[in-house]
Amino acid sequence: MAVDKDSRALSIEKAEVRARPQGISPISKRILEDDLYQRVRGMLVGQTAAGVPEAQGFQGTEEYLNQVPREEWFEIRARRRRRQLTARADV
Repeated sequence: MAVDKDSRALSIEKAEVRARPQGISPISKRILEDDLYQRVRGMLVGQTAAGVPEAQGFQGTEEYLNQVPREEWFEIRARRRRRQLTARADV
């Protein structure tokens, strides 16, 4: 069963909605971006790349990533490693 709200209740609701922050704060955005780029760095360091903006087959190093703008890190593709499946005997 629906309850009809009076004008006072509606104005309180509207004021609460306006008081809520819209979107994400600049500080929160920076924290999320920094976390994202640290994760990408962790995935790239030590990997052999299949596709790099400048050099094919580079070995992912901290020094290289420090020279490349982090917005370009998403253009680096790591070479897939083939997994060897080995049969294990349960003893």
